[in-house]
Amino acid sequence: MVGFLGLALLLYPSPASNPAEVFRLARTSGFLGGAVVVREGRTIFTDVAGPSELSKTRPIPLCSVTKLMTAQVVLDLVRERKLKLTSSVRSVLADLPAFTEPIQIAHLLTHSSGLRNMDEAIPQGSAGFSPIYSETRAELRPLKARLAFLIGDKPAGPPGAAFSYNNLDFLLLQAIIEAVEKKDFGRVLKDRVLGPAGMRRTTLAPWGALPKGTLLSENRQGKRETRFNFGIYGGSGGVVSTLDDVGRWLSRSTAPAQMDAYLFASPRAFGFQGYGAYAYRMTLLGTEELIVERPGAIANYNWQILVLPERRLAVAAFSYREGAALGSAYEGKGLVIDLARAALAGSATKSNTPQ
Repeated sequence: MVGFLGLALLLYPSPASNPAEVFRLARTSGFLGGAVVVREGRTIFTDVAGPSELSKTRPIPLCSVTKLMTAQVVLDLVRERKLKLTSSVRSVLADLPAFTEPIQIAHLLTHSSGLRNMDEAIPQGSAGFSPIYSETRAELRPLKARLAFLIGDKPAGPPGAAFSYNNLDFLLLQAIIEAVEKKDFGRVLKDRVLGPAGMRRTTLAPWGALPKGTLLSENRQGKRETRFNFGIYGGSGGVVSTLDDVGRWLSRSTAPAQMDAYLFASPRAFGFQGYGAYAYRMTLLGTEELIVERPGAIANYNWQILVLPERRLAVAAFSYREGAALGSAYEGKGLVIDLARAALAGSATKSNTPQ
């Protein structure tokens, strides 16, 4: 669904010359959220549009953008030979059911485990989503108990045969990371991702309510309401961060010394699925190139990460209002595409460029 933002962006009379102008036009069209643009490891633009309490340092859930961070940790462990992509999940987590023996770590990273989807495993409630996401049942707080509850007694299909998006795959990766590192996932994330990138305002959501000060999302009527227990998502969608911190993370991840690393050069399973993100080749902005995208959406929060590794460019945008469309490379239009085009065409204005 393109949504009101995508439609508004299509009405631009001419391409904007820099990211600041793109964002000004989006704000004029009613966009509520923020965006950051990184080029060759340096943030060249960052800004927010919304009420006075919204800022570049206001916490907001990253939703499934978390998966890219989880993949980053797993691939670090692979590089250090603490794990193998071909290792059986059960070789690390011996308590898993016997039917999980053929599942490899690479299957989890590419959503091809064959496990039943946790989003569909539990009957939907009257609100249209599984009650498990809004409940704070104490017995499900331990990750081991949560996995036992969600994994079921049989697979939905053979591993490696097909793509099937499943948050459970990344909860299992969280458990694997904790087993290998013998530390809580939040600690590992801080040591390997957040700390090195200087992300001082980023954390893993606790069980139950979101951290104090988190910006609440809005429905189409402007009502602020977040009923979800983000703590249940963990390594699949539980990170809470800020726009500034996301810029720091992307700056470090896309610096020239890091850009050709394994995270953005992963195999493209089924032609479109990389490790923790979508990855495919297509013609965009006039040339064929590798595209890495990581969307995220929970409870009216929306994120879109676009990385063009061969151009050393990364764009991130978020909205906290239901129905906002941030665009995508696959669609070939929207806010992230306009920001990428403008960043490649010129530089951000001095007034919006961090020093």
